[in-house]
Amino acid sequence: MSSPNPPSSPQAAQPLVIDQAALMQIITTIQQAQQKQTHPTPAKPRVSEVNTMGAWTGGGARSDPTSPRTNLCLRALQMDPSKAFAQLTTIEKECRSGLKSKPGPLFCLGTEPDAKHIITVINNLEDFLTTHGMESVFTIDEGTRTFDMLKRPAMLTKEVVDKWIKNLTVDGVPVTGSTNLPVCPYDRTNLEWSYDTILNSCTDALVLDLKRNLKADQATGPALLFAVLQICYRQAESKVESVLKLIEKLNLRDFPGQNVTSYKQSLTST
Repeated sequence: MSSPNPPSSPQAAQPLVIDQAALMQIITTIQQAQQKQTHPTPAKPRVSEVNTMGAWTGGGARSDPTSPRTNLCLRALQMDPSKAFAQLTTIEKECRSGLKSKPGPLFCLGTEPDAKHIITVINNLEDFLTTHGMESVFTIDEGTRTFDMLKRPAMLTKEVVDKWIKNLTVDGVPVTGSTNLPVCPYDRTNLEWSYDTILNSCTDALVLDLKRNLKADQATGPALLFAVLQICYRQAESKVESVLKLIEKLNLRDFPGQNVTSYKQSLTST
């Protein structure tokens, strides 16, 4: 009977040797995996730029027009989609909040206390739109002329506003001597968000009045602002015109002793 073979002695572990070609292959594989995780650069907006954070809209910072005025101007982010969605949801909420989110007067009906503060409301809205990157959809560019809806409300007509919205959403913004610009997706976003911005910059009474008369094609910020200005700004203009006509009729000499106080009281009572 033969005796069993003695157990073999364990062999020492051999070191892993990677030649130059294999090492380069490993490095290439890692780089390709990293490139797949890199998020694509967002499209450039019609107005503004794209930076390392993403795409932003608006006129830019006062000291650096190549940077957003605030982070609330961002419309697309270069990051993981789930994280980007959460951050953009917060930005959207802030943009839609309007002047109701801040102390101060609001757009209102002529019978409400804030009616005399129409210029203050317009100035406050202009600041809000700028810090939130939405002012570009309220700056009408017809190719041959450009004007701000808030600064030149007397130039507005329904036809002008409707054409501007159609350019932003369908035809593209015209360029003198060239073809129209392609429709910008961020303009569409700002048109939608700014509708709530304007609505949330009105008193409840004015909102109720607007909703009675608004049509489906007015569900954009510029169209709603035009409707608001037709009510608020035109009323203010009419008030000024009536006061001017009264001034033309009044004569200080008609008041006993040419009493300036009585003259002023006659004006302010209108």
